[in-house]
Amino acid sequence: MMDNMSDTNIDTLIAEALNSSKITVITGLPGSGKSACLQKIMLLLRDRQPPVKILYINPEESRWTHITGYSELAASLKGFGIGSSALFIDNADRISGFEEALIPLAEETSLKIFISGKNSGLILKKVQKLSLREVQEIRIHPMDYHSFLKYRKTRHSITALHAFLCTGGLPRILAFPGADSLDYLEKCTDSILLNEIIEPVRVRDPRQYRSFLQAMTYYSGQAVSTRMICRWFEQRQMTVSPQTVLDFLTISEEANLLISIPVRNIAEKKNVQGSRVWYFADVGIRSVCGKYGERKTGADEDENERNRALENAVFLLLVDCGFQVSRGRLETAKKNTSSQLTFLCHKNNIFTYLQFCASSFPDSTRYSLKNTLLGIQDGWEKILVDTDSLPVDGDGIRTVSFADLKAHLYLPLPPARREDIFDRLR
Repeated sequence: MMDNMSDTNIDTLIAEALNSSKITVITGLPGSGKSACLQKIMLLLRDRQPPVKILYINPEESRWTHITGYSELAASLKGFGIGSSALFIDNADRISGFEEALIPLAEETSLKIFISGKNSGLILKKVQKLSLREVQEIRIHPMDYHSFLKYRKTRHSITALHAFLCTGGLPRILAFPGADSLDYLEKCTDSILLNEIIEPVRVRDPRQYRSFLQAMTYYSGQAVSTRMICRWFEQRQMTVSPQTVLDFLTISEEANLLISIPVRNIAEKKNVQGSRVWYFADVGIRSVCGKYGERKTGADEDENERNRALENAVFLLLVDCGFQVSRGRLETAKKNTSSQLTFLCHKNNIFTYLQFCASSFPDSTRYSLKNTLLGIQDGWEKILVDTDSLPVDGDGIRTVSFADLKAHLYLPLPPARREDIFDRLR
């Protein structure tokens, strides 16, 4: 996992955390590499001059098993934090009331605090509620497609892409070869759902929750409403209340299983209130969740499912590269109508407009998606993302394959006169 970090914005976030007085919470899915990130930060601190005093507490290690609650943790922290020092707590969710033990240390701004655990979303929420100091989140994402290829020592191909969309990028999944990884992924997903969601929040009907996740694979990449999910259940002779759907969305996001992004009105430069688009935090787990229950599929449905999975993978690549991502909405000349931009990306005061356009889309859809990009009247870069490599068009819109997207996003393009730059790249 650490090799993957070096290719993303994680190193930048770590550097910011080391040079600030914020409390840092490492979040992400179980098995994504949160503990490895903590270890990397500790190594960086140990190399600092003058030396930093470090205390690392992990209740899963034999010497710390006695720490199960607030009182034991508070006793271990007594007197710590004076001078240049750093506190690391891993598996903090195993310590009841861990956040309260941090209160006496909050005023020691020279003390750096780093926290993580399996249910990291809940850990982050507890720390933020205390309002001790400003809290920074470092989110560890599964490996992207390029790291997947590097790890598997193979090149891009349709077969490799399909394997990635099926197994995802959790490092401990990729350690298993071939078909074994799929079997282990199913067991790992069931374990995550049981240990991080169903048991901790006491989900009354686990089968209903799994059906909800199956529905979310169908609606991933869409602005989900409770009515949509309730209708999906009704079509399968099942029932779910709107409040239950809202609860499921909340607990899934807190567990880092689902990620939501806002819908932004491009012309008005503001978010559309009450509208959010949802994606899975790992395409492999998404693949498993899509298989819950029984669902009849044909060739068209299989193709649609692959396109939804690939769009999810594009989203994860964007956030892993450090972009703030939202869905774009562009009002059209026709009254009360609008067109959708798949991703509006923002980083370092630079915007990128990105439209996902699978090669299987009909020409009419591809034409409409391209026209949406052309309707955005500014000089920021506009990209069509396809599964295949296609030549650069002559209207200032570049078509980039999914396999080439990461390299393209790191090109040092200035914000103005994109058309001139495109001419030089041809």
